[in-house]
Amino acid sequence: MQGEAQEQDRRPAGEPEQREFTLAELFAPPAASGAGAEQPAPPAAEPGPEQTELYRQVEAVLDELRPYIQMDGGDIELLGIEDGVVRVRMHGACVGCSASMYTLQLGVEQRLRETVPGIRYVEAVEF
Repeated sequence: MQGEAQEQDRRPAGEPEQREFTLAELFAPPAASGAGAEQPAPPAAEPGPEQTELYRQVEAVLDELRPYIQMDGGDIELLGIEDGVVRVRMHGACVGCSASMYTLQLGVEQRLRETVPGIRYVEAVEF
């Protein structure tokens, strides 16, 4: 206690207390409520039958790859598909990981291009 009081005395008056953060705190998505919370996405137009089939095919490939991504503490979420571009969001350990782009391009994108006609590339969207 006495050491803490001495430490506080060394800070200039009016300077906020500094706090150390864990990596999980630094890379965690924003809280669901309160200041800085993500705004819900506007409702998308109902996809047509061909778009629904495309989503189903892409989700099937992601479901096939998801266990491998989850083994490393990450996850992947399909956000949308437009003009052959698959938009995904990486979660967990994948956020901020330098290897996640390799996983995305050499794993996910390659597999999608091999199995789903019309897919041009995969784009990661940050939170």
